[in-house]
Amino acid sequence: MRTSLPTVVHASEKINTYLIGLFIPGIGSALFSFLLAKDLLPLEQLTRVSCVIVLAIVMVSIPAYTAISKLLKKIEDVEQRATTDQLSGLLNRRGAQAALQMEFGLISRERSRKAIDVSVIMIDLDHFKPLNDQCGHKAGDEALRVISRHIRGAFHRKTDICCRYGGDEFVIILPETQLEAALSMTEHLRQSVERTYSQEKVRITLSCGITAKSMTPVEISELLRNTAGDEALGMIGPILEVADQALYLSKERGRNRVTIRET
Repeated sequence: MRTSLPTVVHASEKINTYLIGLFIPGIGSALFSFLLAKDLLPLEQLTRVSCVIVLAIVMVSIPAYTAISKLLKKIEDVEQRATTDQLSGLLNRRGAQAALQMEFGLISRERSRKAIDVSVIMIDLDHFKPLNDQCGHKAGDEALRVISRHIRGAFHRKTDICCRYGGDEFVIILPETQLEAALSMTEHLRQSVERTYSQEKVRITLSCGITAKSMTPVEISELLRNTAGDEALGMIGPILEVADQALYLSKERGRNRVTIRET
């Protein structure tokens, strides 16, 4: 499940690349100097000169390594905060959009593939306002954390994109997933949450709306080009609207249910 963006290169990988770039030229310089001076200086003195050059490189590299490590860690933290909802630990809208662009980018490059199904689920907590009113906002925040853990448990595949859409709404995007499979996973999530809150003062349940759309790699490629600057999941706006309509029907029919609506 996507709760962070895989394109962020870890600091250690960047630092290792830096050190390789620093050491190889340095050692090459030492070897070059050795070859140039081998006929001018005694072997013992040449060895000492080469060792001094290598030692100087090491002495420069250690503080540079520390400084770069701290800088890259800060950059990664900023990137993560920019794409992750801090309360739930799930992706925010911006992060979900970026993750979806990555998945669609991979699919669009495989143009020989047949059309794939992309399932979209919208989830809204039932009785969330009474929970906040009766038990306080801390209880509401804890409920959001609990629901988020249930979502991570239900949608745990590497390609599943889980997003806190805002307030008590969540969006799940399942590339290469047919409607029947999405329905099964969503129903499992709904039942799990229902059991968790069955004995609580305010019974939190989930109303869910599901839809799916079949898309070819060529269609996905065109979608990526036309929505390159979009954020907040604008690239699947029409599909989200249908899922939201299905969610509204779940609310209208009595809450605590999953409704399917075809695109």
